[in-house]
Amino acid sequence: MSTSLFRRLAATFAVLGSMVCLPAANAHPHVWAQFKVSVAIDAKGAPTLQEEWTFDEGFTGMLMGDVRPKGDLKKQLNNKEVAQLKKDAFDNLANFNYFNHLRTTRGPLNANPATDFKARLQGNQLVYSFSLTIKDALDLRKEMLEVGLWDESYYVAMDPESENAIQVNAAALKCKTNTFLDKKSPIMYGMIFPAVTRIVCS
Repeated sequence: MSTSLFRRLAATFAVLGSMVCLPAANAHPHVWAQFKVSVAIDAKGAPTLQEEWTFDEGFTGMLMGDVRPKGDLKKQLNNKEVAQLKKDAFDNLANFNYFNHLRTTRGPLNANPATDFKARLQGNQLVYSFSLTIKDALDLRKEMLEVGLWDESYYVAMDPESENAIQVNAAALKCKTNTFLDKKSPIMYGMIFPAVTRIVCS
């Protein structure tokens, strides 16, 4: 197989699940991304997650080196390049629920395939934005939702952009958020506890 974009990403996204079997020394991140999420909740209590991920310069350079000659970062992505990134460097993340950990008191929830995917360059960093809805019926007027983003293998380090990286937009409801470290979901062999935001509405 050639050194195509798909092959390179197979070393990151496609085999993430197998990384948990490797020694701790090999489990450190190889990709870094900062995220922010706006949880839009409609009048019926159904949430839509609008996410934005900003990748590190090294990973950006690797991807851009395959998308365009010499990895030029001086001009914005065109539609063809965005489509290539989506196909070869994003769609496979559906197998990992896009690193989203979504829970109610009933248990974990799965996301539908992402929509509204966009990619752009912000200086020397690649930025993804997209929307997620939840497969399972969910009414946040009646039950809470917990939202967290992390890669269980810690091959990709998903870091919140700020302390309030997960925000709620619910004009029709009154919602409160509480962010805490999830001690029940340790990663990096128990050395790191990911942050989770609990959303309660009425």
